[in-house]
Amino acid sequence: MNRIIGDGYSDEFKIPKHEHGLVSKKKRRIYHSQDIKSMYFIRFQENSDPSENVIVYVIDTKDGLKGTLVSKSPEKHEYILNKFFLKKELSLETTQLSVLN
Repeated sequence: MNRIIGDGYSDEFKIPKHEHGLVSKKKRRIYHSQDIKSMYFIRFQENSDPSENVIVYVIDTKDGLKGTLVSKSPEKHEYILNKFFLKKELSLETTQLSVLN
């Protein structure tokens, strides 16, 4: 995560309860799927406890904002991909890391 933040992805996105977009913590702006320029995600998997798995989405917006969205829910992963990223052509990369104890 330090490298991602060091690359300028310092904002945090959240999905509000109304789920109409991604909310930037710093700008306090709602970003819809058409506002997203590119994203990739990194899946951190804990081999001993799958409930500890985390997915970090690294997001670039069309207005130049860079940030991350963190999710611990595999069910939410499908929702995030379908709602914000798969409805249009984006630069979509996946990296999967396993954490070994």
